Formats: sequence, C-alpha cells, structure tokens
Amino acid sequence: MTLVKTLLFIFILLFFASCASNNVYIKNDQKKKVYIEKANNGDLEAMLFLNQYYSFPHTKEGLFYYNKWFKNIKKNNNKEHILKLAMIYAKYQDMFPNAKERVMTLFSYINTEKNYNRNSVM
Repeated sequence: MTLVKTLLFIFILLFFASCASNNVYIKNDQKKKVYIEKANNGDLEAMLFLNQYYSFPHTKEGLFYYNKWFKNIKKNNNKEHILKLAMIYAKYQDMFPNAKERVMTLFSYINTEKNYNRNSVM
C-alpha cells in the first residue's frame, strides 16, 4: 500500500511540474491579449469570445474595454453578433452609463438595413 501511495504522489508531483513548465497561464494571458487587440480593431467575434471565456464586461478590465469598444460596433454589419452584444449590454446594464440607450442603439443598428424586395408591395 505504501508503494501505491508513493507512486501516486510521484505522478501528482510530475503532473503539477509539467503544468508549471508549460506556462499555461502565460499562454492564456497572451491569447487574451490577442483577442483584445482584435476587438480593438472592431472584431465582434473577439468581443464575444472575451465575454464568454474571460467574463468581459463583468471584470474591471472588461468594463473598460466594453465601454471603449461600443463605438466600433456600428462599423460591423453582422446582425447576429450585434444582437449578441446587445444582449450582453442589456445583461450588464447596471454597469454602463446610459445602458438602455446603448441597447436601443444596438437594436437600431440591426434594424437600419432595409432588405425590401423592389417587386413587393407594402
């Protein structure tokens, strides 16, 4: 029984040592920086990724960036992503100044594009 405990201890020790040597946290931080840079350039998918995996805008850092990125959302025309972002702003509306106006603005971005067929009669 002592041999089993010793082997188990050695395997656990090796596991943690290998995790430490792989710099898991550093890689994770670098990945986050890449997504922040993409979001700074107007990538809505990056904003959604940061919300899903890094709790943006629930963190102080995320709140700062989501306030900063709001003006870039209108530059994108992906209605599905804009709708998801509107839901995020609505969920955290107590954290944003003028949150209701922001949500309404995002919904207006979705509704501004008119897809009327010229042959249809209204």
